[in-house]
Amino acid sequence: MALVRAISLANDPSFFSVIFEGDSLSIIKKMNSVVHDFSIISALIWEAKGMARNLHACHFLFIPRGGNQSAHALVGESLLDSMDHFWVEDVPSLVMHFVDADR
Repeated sequence: MALVRAISLANDPSFFSVIFEGDSLSIIKKMNSVVHDFSIISALIWEAKGMARNLHACHFLFIPRGGNQSAHALVGESLLDSMDHFWVEDVPSLVMHFVDADR
């Protein structure tokens, strides 16, 4: 569901080329596969692939959980309240520490 939401946001015309990173190897494999998915989450995979076709260029990359501390810091930051948060250019200062470490 998070990937569907991310692709939905990326369908904004101002995004030309998008890279989606995730720590779920099975989801990344399903998104990169040309074979039809018939798993329990197939409806979400089909929806995500359909939405991704509207993007000019997009790639799906697997990033191990240990190598993506900034994403987990963002999740922790968003769990503090029930509102949706979107950062396009600036991120919370707490997260920048992890972004530097991920590089």
